[in-house]
Amino acid sequence: NANWVAVIPYGFSPSNHPQVSFNSERQWWGERVDGAAEMVKLAHENRYKVMLKPQVWIFRGWVGDYGFDTEKEWEVWEKSYENFIITFARLADSLEVELFCLGTEYKRATTERPQYWSSLIDSIRQIYDGEITYAANWDEYEQIPFWDKLDFIGVDAYFPLSQEETPEMSELLLNWLPVKTRMKLLSDSLNKPVLLTEFGYRSVDKAAGNQWNLKSSPVNMEAQRRAYLAIFES
Repeated sequence: NANWVAVIPYGFSPSNHPQVSFNSERQWWGERVDGAAEMVKLAHENRYKVMLKPQVWIFRGWVGDYGFDTEKEWEVWEKSYENFIITFARLADSLEVELFCLGTEYKRATTERPQYWSSLIDSIRQIYDGEITYAANWDEYEQIPFWDKLDFIGVDAYFPLSQEETPEMSELLLNWLPVKTRMKLLSDSLNKPVLLTEFGYRSVDKAAGNQWNLKSSPVNMEAQRRAYLAIFES
């Protein structure tokens, strides 16, 4: 019953090195420009709308911590990242992609370089006619300074809801209430809708807890089922 597809081509950055490498023959087909283009075409042929969400994987680290101590390093990275994003923004425009996501979970970079992101949005608007969002991590979305320039408040909704191995539905629904309230307050204040750009739950114990810490946990299909039911009902 889905009616949208997220197509996610990848770039890569070494931790603490100001570079985004992408569209290499060494990458998987689906991570490259040609693969992304073919998947968008297939989605449209099958009557799906598309969010194109180019994303950067950080070697030995999390993208939210990615950043630099010198102005020169920041400037080098900004040019490299702009090249990455503009490449896919042009692709999105040429294929009439409905929604474009210009970044994912760059918690430090959005905090320390707000003017860069504002300028990047302006550059994308000049070449892409569709709607635009940014995918903010669940713990940073309220601090993003450029929501007013975008069409959606994008939230990667990995909110920790319960540390129980198999939480009750009542607990999950109750703990969604303050999360929903805060998102709605921001949405109302900016007059922008919230889009959950990512969410998901593994079939393991504590699936609705600190998902980034879950490793080789025991299989727990019921915990996953309840977590999905709770987000859909909420």
